[in-house]
Amino acid sequence: MDIEILNRSLFEAKSQLLVLPVIESQEYGELNEVNHKLNNAVKDAIKDKEFEAKPNQLYSLNTLNNLSHKKILLVGLGKEEDLTLEKIRQAYGSCSKYANSLKIKHYSTILLKSKKFKPEEITQVLVEGARLGSYQFNKFKTKDKDKLSKINLLSIITSNKEIAHSIKKAIILTDSVLLVRDLVNNPASLKTPTYIAEIAKKVSKESGLKCTVLQKPQIEKLKMGALLGVAKGSTQPPTFVILEYRPNKKAKTIAFVGKGITFDSGGINLKPWDGMKDMRDDMAGASTVLGLMRTAALLRLNINLVGLMPLTENMPSGSAMKPGDILTTYSGKNIEMLHSDAEGRLILADALSFAEKNFKPDKIIDLATLTGACVIALGTNIAGLMSKNKDLVKDLLKASEDSGERIWELPLYDEFKKEVESSIADVKNIGNPKGYAGAITAGAFLSEFVEKTTWAHLDIAGPAFIEDASHYLTPGGTGFGVRLLIQFLLNESSK
Repeated sequence: MDIEILNRSLFEAKSQLLVLPVIESQEYGELNEVNHKLNNAVKDAIKDKEFEAKPNQLYSLNTLNNLSHKKILLVGLGKEEDLTLEKIRQAYGSCSKYANSLKIKHYSTILLKSKKFKPEEITQVLVEGARLGSYQFNKFKTKDKDKLSKINLLSIITSNKEIAHSIKKAIILTDSVLLVRDLVNNPASLKTPTYIAEIAKKVSKESGLKCTVLQKPQIEKLKMGALLGVAKGSTQPPTFVILEYRPNKKAKTIAFVGKGITFDSGGINLKPWDGMKDMRDDMAGASTVLGLMRTAALLRLNINLVGLMPLTENMPSGSAMKPGDILTTYSGKNIEMLHSDAEGRLILADALSFAEKNFKPDKIIDLATLTGACVIALGTNIAGLMSKNKDLVKDLLKASEDSGERIWELPLYDEFKKEVESSIADVKNIGNPKGYAGAITAGAFLSEFVEKTTWAHLDIAGPAFIEDASHYLTPGGTGFGVRLLIQFLLNESSK
């Protein structure tokens, strides 16, 4: 979807649909002018409580050729005192979904005036919501393909040219989120570790990142026994992608590590059908790292970044790792592998150690669709956050509030480490066999592989892949984490 600034009067501009944002109990010039042209249809709808301006509420009106726009769409934002940037983002996501449902290719809107937020802030979330809400994954549809429609253009009717930078920023950011969505939604047979590595090379070339791809022989030479152990059951070789963005030698360095299981069958501990059908999403963490690295480079953030993507399938076969196996990791620590469906933490173990030893970053943040336990604890809209560094927790929670991507801190007390102690090795890859505190014991396991560096773990199993559409979210991959972590980096670079 392209975005344009249209410096014309409301009634000179033309589109198939004009969106008017409405705050409860508030009127403004354009709304009153439209109401007058439509013989009080807007005020009648409000008076009859057909439209109450509740958040995300939509109400459409046919203009009957009384305006240069074919339809009017009122979108509610709730009360002024409760207005947030996320509510504006969600409202425009809902508008794009409505436009898609009517096969509208061009719609327009005015720039909301608010005492709480700057025009540049409103513009950015407006564009984010509209572009993310218009997303459709239909590349494999063949029936009635000629009838499929997408929104080509959104016009923002305003004379304010200062918002151009916000539009550019929002386009870069949403393009990265949509890249992640596409990667997650693609079938696992297509997006093998080798395929994703090739995509990473292409994205890196386009955005100015340095990209290094380690193949299986190099991974073996590095003695990444945990990553190799998970890969043993698959005919597809593993890859390890290293992305680097270094604009300033004197700036701090932050490393991001993303879980990249391109398909998770559970291995020898095979998942049931209903637990396996969506496991093409198990590389969401790695794809998010690619998306955020792309965004940081194109926005030219003044902070050094490293992105690590360990990639493999987790499959059952005669060569697959078996419960009770001992895996020797890159760090030299030995893991007692007791459950092959707790594989994500294994590949992260090697990647975390590699990040710390080779790049010596100031901070490491990993993100992974790691545990169903986190979904049970926090649902599908919130990611779990674990870290012992309170400053990092505070910064990530601030970025969550700013971006609208929700996270919640879970306790990572020392006693949880006892749950992953092994009697025959250094650590075991599952905690309490009854599943108690499963998300936290997974975090405790990962903490064993970051010795000195400030570190945080994000379990994105819930919000990375959803079943139901809402506002700017579409069933399937969501791209969760890109906006959150870019906001985190923006906040970091401004310190």
